[in-house]
Amino acid sequence: MLGRLGLGLAGSLLAALGRQDGAQAARGGSSTSTGCPSGYTKCKGRCVSLRSDPSNCGVCGHGCSASTPYCVNGVCSPCPSGESLCSGTCVSLASDTSNCGACSHNYGPGNWTCYNGTCVCSAYNTVCGTTCTYLGSDMNNCGGCGVVCSSTAPYCINGTCSPCADPTTTLRSGVCTDTSGDANNCGGCGITCTGATPYCASSACSECPADQVNCNGYCADLNFDNLNCGACGFQCPDLTSCSFGVCYAPGPLE
Repeated sequence: MLGRLGLGLAGSLLAALGRQDGAQAARGGSSTSTGCPSGYTKCKGRCVSLRSDPSNCGVCGHGCSASTPYCVNGVCSPCPSGESLCSGTCVSLASDTSNCGACSHNYGPGNWTCYNGTCVCSAYNTVCGTTCTYLGSDMNNCGGCGVVCSSTAPYCINGTCSPCADPTTTLRSGVCTDTSGDANNCGGCGITCTGATPYCASSACSECPADQVNCNGYCADLNFDNLNCGACGFQCPDLTSCSFGVCYAPGPLE
C-alpha cells in the first residue's frame, strides 16, 4: 500500500517538473533536450544558430563555401545580411545610389540619394525632368528648370546668369574685374583711385591697401609690423617680434 502511494507521489513530482521545464523552454530559457537557449541547436557539443552560423547553416555540419561565405536565414549567401550581390559587389539596395531598390537601378545624372530603396532628390535641389539639380549653379537650369545661360553670360551665380565666374567680379570692357579691390574700377567700372588715395579697399579709394592702415603717413600691417604691432605706434621690445598683432619672444632652442 505504501509502495503504491510512494510511486504515485514520485510520478506526480516528475510530471510537475516536466511542466516546469516546458514552461521555462517556452519562455526562452534553456531547453532540457539540448541544453541550448531557444533558437539555438547543439552541433558537436556547441550551441549554434542554424540561421547565421556559416559552419552549420540550415543544418548541423553544413558549412558555407568560399563563394557563399555568409549564412543568412539558414541559407548560404555571397553577401552578409541586408546586402545583395550586384555586378560582383555586395551592396545595400536600401542606400546605394547606383543600385537603389534593385541592382543597376538609378535615376541618372544629378544629386540623387537613395533612401530606403527609393531614389530621392537631395535637399536644396530640384527635379528638372530626369535630373536632380541645384538651381543656384546649374547653367542649364539657372534659377528655374529649363533656364539656359547664354554664351555672353554662361555662368550661373546664385540662380542668375552672369558673364563672370567669380561672384565678386564685374565685367569691365570684356574683362571680369574685382571692383572691391581694383584701383582702376573701384566700387564700379571706370572709377580710378589716384593722388592721396591710390589704393582700392573694400570698393572705396583708400590711402593704404586693404590689409594695412595709415600710421602717420605710413601704411602698416598691424599684424606683423614691429613698429606698429596691434596699433599704430606700439613698438615691440627688443628680442621680440610682432605676430598677429602681439609681441612674442622666441622660445628656447630644443
